[in-house]
Amino acid sequence: MKTINILKKLITIYYYLMIIGFVGAIISLPLLLFTNQSYEITFLGSKVDLGVLPLHKSLITLILVGTLYYLFFRAVRLIKLSLKDLSEGNYFSILVILSFKKIGTLFLICGFGSAIVKLVLGFLLANILKVGVDTSWVIFIIMGLFFLFLSEVFSKAGELRRENDLTI
Repeated sequence: MKTINILKKLITIYYYLMIIGFVGAIISLPLLLFTNQSYEITFLGSKVDLGVLPLHKSLITLILVGTLYYLFFRAVRLIKLSLKDLSEGNYFSILVILSFKKIGTLFLICGFGSAIVKLVLGFLLANILKVGVDTSWVIFIIMGLFFLFLSEVFSKAGELRRENDLTI
């Protein structure tokens, strides 16, 4: 159980650092977008300078990237909530099962979404239609499928546990 407590603390720290990063981005982005200053963001290994882009391309880029980061943030939040139940020994609770299912779905959306966003940004920003396999979105898809699998396993284990409790 020591590992679950370490994981819980690390996820909590990461969660609050993400909140601080989001607040900083929300405060600084409008100021930097309208001052024509160089403002570079990094998304899945690609760097985009929002200061040299027209406003409409900057906004499209921010909306696409921001949406994916928001979905990732929601997945991390669900992990944080489910770790609370897991650390208390409630392995087969409905909260954990539903959270794992939502986490898996969000990771799958992040994986396929990041592949699509990279494709759209490449075309929008450089007029290049480039398709390739990037390990970052493949990892998201693998993690999403893994969490969906865990959700099914925990659901079946919970059913078996309830049946076992009824027979005793």
